[in-house]
Amino acid sequence: MSNTTRDPADRIVSTTAAVIVALAILVLIGWLFDVAALRTIAPIWSAMAPLTTLMLILISAAMHWHERRRAWANAALAGCAAISAAVLIELLFDANLGMNALTRVLDGRAGAPLPELPDGETATAMILLVAAL
Repeated sequence: MSNTTRDPADRIVSTTAAVIVALAILVLIGWLFDVAALRTIAPIWSAMAPLTTLMLILISAAMHWHERRRAWANAALAGCAAISAAVLIELLFDANLGMNALTRVLDGRAGAPLPELPDGETATAMILLVAAL
């Protein structure tokens, strides 16, 4: 096998990461333009928090860049870990680290109620996933 040939597993990881990023961008578009159908899979399910979407994009990008751009992958993982840690600190200690302000930027609708932060379980899972990668 030559060095230019990619392992099939690498292609699967890259394709999966691209699909996750595309779906996460659709969710962000749903938040930006107030399209409820894009924020949730089914009407009876709760909408995905914008910060959860951002963390999924960062983790997917890190998976895609893992082999070729390790510094970029580490930066994406660090960003995801920082967001997750800040969410956990806000939830556990009732501190205001400005995560709602970041959520407001991702939402973009003037006068709309703030979307909720990701729950503690999601933030913990993201930190564990970052540690695993």
